[in-house]
Amino acid sequence: MQTKYPLVAVSKSTYASIRKDLARQLPWLTLKGRVLAPGQFYHLKNLMYDVSVKHGDMESLRIELSVLCAKKTFGQWEVRLVCVENGLESPALNNKGLYWFLDSRLKKLNALINECCPACGADVLDCGHPPGVVFATEVNASQKHTEISEAKQRIALVDQAHVALARKSAGSSVERGTQLGLFYQKLLETNGHMRELRGVPADIDQVLIDFRAQFPNFEGLYELLMDQFALSRAAKSPIQIPPVLLVGPPGVGKTEALRWLCQRFAMHFEIIDMSTAQDVFLLTGSDMRYKNSQAGLPLQALMAQDYANPFILLDELDKACGSRDGLAIQPLLTLLERKSAKQFRDLAVGFAVDASHINWFATANDASLIPEPIMSRLQVINIQVPSTSQLRQIATYLYRDLLIEQHCHGVFSEYLDEAVVTSLVSGSPRAMKRVLQKAMGRAARDGRGVIQLEDIEHPEIEKKRSIGFVLH
Repeated sequence: MQTKYPLVAVSKSTYASIRKDLARQLPWLTLKGRVLAPGQFYHLKNLMYDVSVKHGDMESLRIELSVLCAKKTFGQWEVRLVCVENGLESPALNNKGLYWFLDSRLKKLNALINECCPACGADVLDCGHPPGVVFATEVNASQKHTEISEAKQRIALVDQAHVALARKSAGSSVERGTQLGLFYQKLLETNGHMRELRGVPADIDQVLIDFRAQFPNFEGLYELLMDQFALSRAAKSPIQIPPVLLVGPPGVGKTEALRWLCQRFAMHFEIIDMSTAQDVFLLTGSDMRYKNSQAGLPLQALMAQDYANPFILLDELDKACGSRDGLAIQPLLTLLERKSAKQFRDLAVGFAVDASHINWFATANDASLIPEPIMSRLQVINIQVPSTSQLRQIATYLYRDLLIEQHCHGVFSEYLDEAVVTSLVSGSPRAMKRVLQKAMGRAARDGRGVIQLEDIEHPEIEKKRSIGFVLH
């Protein structure tokens, strides 16, 4: 049963003072929070209380707060709290997580805190558990009971103390210091400095079954994913796949297989074309001293998402190894090692960014061109050209995917004719998809919902037929 505590009124001036103190203390505090949806209850250890922030004489705003973790540090309470707005709008609070630093001016609230550690149940001063990663537990408001539906890990993408130090080290370069501040502000506006770590999907078993059926020549990747997701699920840890290099000829579906996985995981899939990479700036960003400086693609991907473990593909990695003595791939020595990636420095910002949770993939046609220090950081999986039976299987799934992409369910037959499938297996999976797309267009133009053999046109064959002279 939840314990409701009396409403404690905090004046507007006191509230402003708390916020000021909070900003001053942020470099060494480990306060973290999470923006919550209105109308839902979030709690831990059945503890809830209310705070009212007065706005003027007539209006008050009720905010429901829940203690996530409390620990006495440097003689003061350090508490992780989250808030939910309750009906009234406030420019200062709307759509924002509220970080509260409970000091001597809020002794009434401080006294209400349950001094039991959420992890072990012992007194927080004796158990020794550090605050660490935040676990926010969410309960449906309509149920109003203590059943925990999900626990999500969150990390700090940047260390706010490092930001302050970077701005200070800018010295007399006010412009650069201001740019650092603007960049950090942008970081806060794009989901804040906190990031969630996505966990293994509940339907992972079905996802992997479907993956194996649609990409039968990716048995090595399938086995790796089976092992890694089993470990993550057993440990209740986020998706964490070791850096993987897929080696195989063009057109066998290396990029498409990874894109398919990300779609099923509902996760962002960033593709970095390494064949055009000429220098390190693509990965590390350009120095902020330049007017047109910008962050590298890994940091851009982290800033754009609300989670810190996206999938990033280094496409055609082998082609970047010969350009300018492989200068473009040097940052990978840091990024592909989790310990060093935790303190990755993008040249555009100058302070450490935690890039250690990125799930890295790379593709190559010729792995012998990749330097050994990079290869030693990658798990190599060879992707073979699909056999005839595998191509038949791939053709069926490609057709089903196209029906979904083109919104053609109910317009076209759900199955391909055997003769059509036989005709398709003469090409690669990539070519197969192009041929099917064109065949569907031809059938639709003729008002048919079934692809016929005459709709199948192989570009390679047509190209060969077009070579030569035409005599009149």
